[in-house]
Amino acid sequence: MIEPWPRKGRDYPPVNWIIRELLYQRIQLDPQSDEAPLDSVRGTIYRIVPTDTGAGFDERAAINEIRTKFNQQPFNSSQEIVDAVRGAGHIPVVRARQLASGEVT
Repeated sequence: MIEPWPRKGRDYPPVNWIIRELLYQRIQLDPQSDEAPLDSVRGTIYRIVPTDTGAGFDERAAINEIRTKFNQQPFNSSQEIVDAVRGAGHIPVVRARQLASGEVT
């Protein structure tokens, strides 16, 4: 079974969860009633970081909309998101061109 995030009340083995940063922010700040809270998830969380170009700007704007709604500082760059992901003990997932361009380190 593949699910985007664990459901509340179900027992999951320790597995890896790969989620977009937008979903992570929503789960963290505005969880739905059937979603497991972040601190209950066993396993590694990999968070996909949007780029600083094109559609990535739109995704970061959506992330920042959620964050500011809940009085959190907005992210100004992909590097700030990568730093936040690492600070939470999770693994950032970035595209090769983000690394090659120096957009993130």
